[in-house]
Amino acid sequence: MFLPAVYRCVEVISDSVAQLPLEPYLIDNNGYKTKHKTHPTYRLLNSEPNNKMSRFTFMKTLVQSVLLRGNAYAYIERDRSGNVIALQFIDST
Repeated sequence: MFLPAVYRCVEVISDSVAQLPLEPYLIDNNGYKTKHKTHPTYRLLNSEPNNKMSRFTFMKTLVQSVLLRGNAYAYIERDRSGNVIALQFIDST
């Protein structure tokens, strides 16, 4: 990111995408969608994916990795029951 134009473009795109809502929805029998706030991933996708990053920082870092390196990776951390407890960003370098 040594070129100012590249830096600015990546900043604008990653900031814009990180601000977008990312919420699980539940579709009922009639086809209506409602936010599924009791879903196990709701907290991870909307407030804190792990104890080191906010949701905004996590999403921004993922998008920056996609734009500059072509891929982004996140490790899904689970408890013994198999429930998702955290998402950890994995650097692709």
